[in-house]
Amino acid sequence: MKKKINSYYLFFAISGVSVIISLLSLVIIPDKFLEFSAVGELDKLFSDFVIHTYFAQDLSEVYNMSVHACFPPLIYLFYHILFNIMPAPTTDVVDYNAYFNVCSIYLIIGFLLFAFVCKRFLKKKNDLFSLIFIVLVSLSSSFSFGIVQCANISFLVLILLLIAVDFRESENKVKQEIALLCIAVAAAIKVYPAVFGLLYIIEKKRSQTIRLIVYGVLFFFVPFAFTGGFEGLYQFMINLGSVQVSWGASSPNGIYNNLLLLGVSEGTATCVNIAFGIISLCLLAFVKDNWKRLFILSFLMVMCPLWSGAYTPAFFLIPFVYMLKNNESVKNIYDFIYVIMFSLVFTSTCFSFDFSSSKIFITAMIIFLTIVAEELFKIKNRKKLKNCL
Repeated sequence: MKKKINSYYLFFAISGVSVIISLLSLVIIPDKFLEFSAVGELDKLFSDFVIHTYFAQDLSEVYNMSVHACFPPLIYLFYHILFNIMPAPTTDVVDYNAYFNVCSIYLIIGFLLFAFVCKRFLKKKNDLFSLIFIVLVSLSSSFSFGIVQCANISFLVLILLLIAVDFRESENKVKQEIALLCIAVAAAIKVYPAVFGLLYIIEKKRSQTIRLIVYGVLFFFVPFAFTGGFEGLYQFMINLGSVQVSWGASSPNGIYNNLLLLGVSEGTATCVNIAFGIISLCLLAFVKDNWKRLFILSFLMVMCPLWSGAYTPAFFLIPFVYMLKNNESVKNIYDFIYVIMFSLVFTSTCFSFDFSSSKIFITAMIIFLTIVAEELFKIKNRKKLKNCL
């Protein structure tokens, strides 16, 4: 492309227009606000926060409370602390006001941390520029349907991974160690972020890989001492497997569920899902651009699990901000596609939850397939150059 386009301004234009359309639709169309709820019921607000905090009232029985108690124990220690902050219940009726108040504080602090971390990726930008970027991302469907509405703990995981991606490239040894700790804690909260450890394996950083494994084991297994010991671990594995199977067919973002919606059989959908996982791992070892590696890792977390909640697309912000930080201008058709698709992932929704989920699935797949096409094109050009020599 002869004239370079600023990637940030392209995102601002696409996302800004989506916000305006969304606001107008809320004003003009009756009951449009109800469609902004992932489950169509506003009383489900902060549902993930409420239910897991409720489960954590008795740590020794947390995994026996429900099959939905499927997080590793470290985060239930956090939820247990929050539960004890609230007034002691006097009846069997859940006091949602107390949960909502604590959750609101959690989200406020979370967004302050999120803004701080995002600002680190926008170091060269002024405060107003950074504010516009953060507001537009926060108003996107990827955030409104999961991070805010469900108040899922994935928000904390996203912040930890953003810190890790920022600090791991620092020459400061302390920051490098903090990056390892952030990845280990993130994996001990949601399991999936353990794939970020593959970055250290690919880069052949053996000592850091070993320390990361040690940190991961400690943060994951030691908290089981407070949540039922070996019996708690066993029940956790049962709950985790049950949730993946029972909720897989209703996953809004995953490859498996979207193939089922297209009429593909369960067996075929499973095989295709596994194939994409294998291709992703192979591609991860092959690509050289760090933002592409970060996208592939996010793709593995969002698209490949059987159950992928409405909050998981927020993880695509990690490769997006990294790409913008290191490549502010659109230099070719591939860059143009990447920025457009990422911008669509982080647009505000003026449609239903199902439509927004389909939008995110399609755009993420286009980014993935474009990366594959670009890498194949590079291989072809290298072969031509070799033949000329």
